[in-house]
Amino acid sequence: MTGERLIPLATVGAYFLLTLALAVVLRRQNDTIREYFVSGFKGTWWLVGAGAFMSSFSAFNFTGVAGIAYQAGWSVMIVLGANTLAFLLNAAVLAPWFRQLRAISAAQIVRQRFDATTHQVFAWLLVLTQTIFAAIQLYGLAIFSAAVFGYPTEAVVIVVGLIVVAYALTGGQWAVLATDFIQGLVLLGMTVLLAILCLVEVGGPLRLFELIREGGLATDYQVFDSGERFGGQFTLIWAAAMLIKSVTAFNSMTQAPRYFAVKTGADARKAALLTAGLTALGSILWVIPPITARLLYPEAVEAMAIAKPGEASYAVASTMLLPPMLGGLMVVAVFSATMSSMDTGLNRNAAVFTADIYPALCRFLGRPPGSEAGQLRLARAMTLLMGIVVVATAHRMASGSGGGVFQLGLTLSTMLGIPLTIPLLLNMFVHTSPVWAGLFAGGAALVPAVLGALSGTAFLSEIGQAMPFGGVVLQERWSFQAQVLASTSAGVGAYMFSTLAWPRATAAYRAQTDAFFKRMTTPVDFAREIGVDKDGMQYRVLGIASAVVGGGIVALLLLAGTWNWKVGLALLLVGGVPGLLGIVLLLAAGRAGGGAGGIGKPLMAKRRGI
Repeated sequence: MTGERLIPLATVGAYFLLTLALAVVLRRQNDTIREYFVSGFKGTWWLVGAGAFMSSFSAFNFTGVAGIAYQAGWSVMIVLGANTLAFLLNAAVLAPWFRQLRAISAAQIVRQRFDATTHQVFAWLLVLTQTIFAAIQLYGLAIFSAAVFGYPTEAVVIVVGLIVVAYALTGGQWAVLATDFIQGLVLLGMTVLLAILCLVEVGGPLRLFELIREGGLATDYQVFDSGERFGGQFTLIWAAAMLIKSVTAFNSMTQAPRYFAVKTGADARKAALLTAGLTALGSILWVIPPITARLLYPEAVEAMAIAKPGEASYAVASTMLLPPMLGGLMVVAVFSATMSSMDTGLNRNAAVFTADIYPALCRFLGRPPGSEAGQLRLARAMTLLMGIVVVATAHRMASGSGGGVFQLGLTLSTMLGIPLTIPLLLNMFVHTSPVWAGLFAGGAALVPAVLGALSGTAFLSEIGQAMPFGGVVLQERWSFQAQVLASTSAGVGAYMFSTLAWPRATAAYRAQTDAFFKRMTTPVDFAREIGVDKDGMQYRVLGIASAVVGGGIVALLLLAGTWNWKVGLALLLVGGVPGLLGIVLLLAAGRAGGGAGGIGKPLMAKRRGI
């Protein structure tokens, strides 16, 4: 094996070992399911915020988003800007509410708000959709890695999948947060470096705009399109649909676990602001390399052996401009984008099964749910099982015989997205909704979602031809905006219509609803409800890990034996910043007290179960 292949593989291998080491170190923090799933409500806002940011995207940002930027330029800011606005809404209102609901799974919140039937339906749907999303993301990463980096597709699925399962299983939410933080350091350092190198290569920001005009791309690269190009994408109505999709996706109860691990509602707001800020920064950084590739390296991009060559534009720009010894770190950055989403999904799925589905099964069978230790063993077993299912599903997609599985998963995720999120967002704001409102609104939104997902297929076309008025609607393929707006309108309309039944709600359900909103708006008294923090442990463990990452990257660059201004900039941004941050965190650990074993300073008066 040549050095050109060995160094990137060694870099990726060292990164994998670091994630596993973090999981082993943090394993002893997990003595209850509350610690295992939500870090005992003791996560610092900066750690949870970094995790929320990393889990909000996948390798799609380096592939699909890059493809949009390569083709349509600044139009991609519609997608990324919508995500930023969604997280700002988190910070303004919802993030504190999510934490103050004092739950360890999204489905637990559904039970606080509605009845047992709604609870179980949404619990199973959450597990289904999160499993599908994780498998699709892992499969997408494998396809991209095979085309761009030359890695075997099935090997990527198995290796990356099992590494994620191993550290999520071993260290629980503590390991998920810690690895997401380290992944974020590497990813941000690499993306900042590449964006700067791109701007230098084209001659600066002003020259970038000049090259766009000179290349005849000014019309294609404007933010909003008239609808004459790109198949109706990037129009104002398309942008409105994208904003609706992002706001509902990132603000419904399905995403509440992003903020469960922080100590208080105020910390949840800080975490959401950090997430919004990092998303806004990423929105700028991710756009520059694909546009640079379009301007400077179009032949190299178009030569890529994938269905949409533009989706390799980010990788092409990195290959052309990064110092050669950093190729492995770019692989790490792309891998980490998917790993951070997958590990979060595994933890959330295991939480739903352990805290929601399993207790319901126990009640049905008339047996107790078991001891705390037994539930913790179940939590680990479910993390392992969910991980195996995700890896097996992605492997089948990648094996060549699972094309139908991939398409089915993509169709299901599209159909279930809005019907799942619309009622789980509205119930946070609408007090006077009956106990069946969630299922009613979800079912109403599902009808146009199914029609939209299947529109244009032979099955619906035949039905449409037999209908006097619905033929055209069913025979033609619905646009993205038509699917989103139809499903959203049906869901919102049904939910608001259900409020007419509020006067007939039982006294017990009215009391439950009042208790839900009171709980949601009552600030967390950390000293009374939780008692002891683990700030010192987090500063120390992440400080050491950051210093190790920074030192390792500096060593990699120095040992390469090549020196130029690009290497110097990489030393500063990719190696120096993590190393310096590690030192700062270690100094903070000394002030906070506590050790890597998790002994924090006492804040408690009395522990109270949540």
